[in-house]
Amino acid sequence: MLALALLGACSGERFATRPVGLVSPERAVDALVAQSRELAAQGDLSGATGALGRVLREHPSDPLAPWCRIATARLLLAQHPRGACTGTPEALAACDRGIAGFEDRARALAQEAAGAEPAVELQRALVLGLVDARRRDPQGFGRLEPLVGRMIDRAQHAEVECGVAELSLAAVDALEARATPTESGAPALPEALAAGRRRAAARALAALSAAEALAEDGVLWLPTGLVCDRAEDRARAVASLVSRVEAPEALTGALDALPARSGLRRLVARRLRQVAEDRGEIARYIRWLADLGDDEATLAPVVAERLPAALVLGVLAPVSGARASLGVMVVREAQLALAEERAVRILVEDEGVTQHDALGAFERLAAGGALAVLGPTQEELSAAVARRAQARGVPVWLLAPHEGADAMGPLVHPAGPPPGERAVALAAQVRRAGARVAWEAVASGGDASAFELRAREALALAGVTVTAPDGGPLGLHLVAGPVGPVAGSAFAARARAQPGRWFFDARSARPGTAGVWVGLAANEGPPFDAHLGRYCDVAGEPPGELGMLAYDAALEALRALRPAAPAPGPLLAHPWIVRAALVTAEEPSLAAARRCP
Repeated sequence: MLALALLGACSGERFATRPVGLVSPERAVDALVAQSRELAAQGDLSGATGALGRVLREHPSDPLAPWCRIATARLLLAQHPRGACTGTPEALAACDRGIAGFEDRARALAQEAAGAEPAVELQRALVLGLVDARRRDPQGFGRLEPLVGRMIDRAQHAEVECGVAELSLAAVDALEARATPTESGAPALPEALAAGRRRAAARALAALSAAEALAEDGVLWLPTGLVCDRAEDRARAVASLVSRVEAPEALTGALDALPARSGLRRLVARRLRQVAEDRGEIARYIRWLADLGDDEATLAPVVAERLPAALVLGVLAPVSGARASLGVMVVREAQLALAEERAVRILVEDEGVTQHDALGAFERLAAGGALAVLGPTQEELSAAVARRAQARGVPVWLLAPHEGADAMGPLVHPAGPPPGERAVALAAQVRRAGARVAWEAVASGGDASAFELRAREALALAGVTVTAPDGGPLGLHLVAGPVGPVAGSAFAARARAQPGRWFFDARSARPGTAGVWVGLAANEGPPFDAHLGRYCDVAGEPPGELGMLAYDAALEALRALRPAAPAPGPLLAHPWIVRAALVTAEEPSLAAARRCP
């Protein structure tokens, strides 16, 4: 069970988890790393740790030393799982103290690797998050959630999901411990705590399902010492958890993730049937119940073929790499928008990073029968996709429209304001506070995004001088353009002390970040509040602006393809209003800054 991708990252070979060019100038280092990998593959984790220890003792300044510190920390966790202690109470206590000591050592090694290049930071966050998960410390969420979908190595993706599952299960237990007896003697939770438990249970189920899918696909990972390492433990956790999941979308999401041969599918399908029956919505969820035999039917035989021919809606979004979490949000919002429609199928393709990638993905959607497409999420790809959609006769709703998108033809629909309008609004807010601002976000790959160029032009016209990040606490700071989860968390921590001096394009800020946000206003009212609660139940966090644009665009596409289809109102105010709000502990009206109820 040893997929030593992390050790692979320490070697001089080109492994996926190591940036190209990070090599050791010392042959001795490569030899020790190779020895460590060989010992680990043979199951000798102690010997593997010792070989890496020699690298750190004898070559502490080697370019590979940060990687090897992380690998050593990860091996320490694998060798000393929690729950392995046996014996008398005194022996158990002594064993637990010893394991805690190894966890402290792993944490210290990870902290020593701080400040290295970004890929090392991802590995460091994983190790620190796993230590938190083993101790059921909720701060681990802040370390692990930004890594979901971002780890290139599938084994490490499983480790991230294991940590999130453990922390979510801990949150369920902690909330249930706060229940108070009712007159009947049964424990009950106030609604606010019950909603939190539902969200935690749904998140735990999603993480366990993801880990199960990876395991069933043959992915092996270093032991984490957590509940999802072994198949039988995953099954027990799901069996005890599934009755607490009340959102049908969380259950259908788990069924979509689990492979057909997984034994967990029937557990989840039975719970979905129960929830669907309680809501009188068996017909709506019938296609997810094919795992159940007719002998378990309560209203009608479970036959997926009862569904009419599906309308196919394509979604062009990032589903891999650093922006994968954004893609998950976009797809999830499109699914929620169309959840009431039984005969709709969503087809997803990765938009990639170049126009060639996006056009290839669009062609695959069209070949798959998509009658309309949502996406892409990058202005740089928008014009090429719009031209192809017009030529192919497939309507497209651009989630990040380029300037002039509204004049490209009847099949091209901007699903939001043009970048220039947002850039001008952002520049106006900064100018009200001062004439100099530090541009904090750095576009991945070193190339400025289309929106960044627009924003810099607007700032210059507004009389604002843009400087490089200086880390100073007294100036103004601007975050706009593509921002990854790790950088977003760092900006949020810095902005907390001076929210009035930090300015965020709403698409670049993490939920709960303090500062002046510039983005789209919510379509206030009960439908928005109901959707916010529903999304939070499924995802455990509020949706971002691009996700809400995808929700509204999916409804508009549905009305265009099926004019008679009932559809709720939009989440965002129309016509789009770009406005600003100071986000602090108070609830602002800006859509993307709303918090889970």
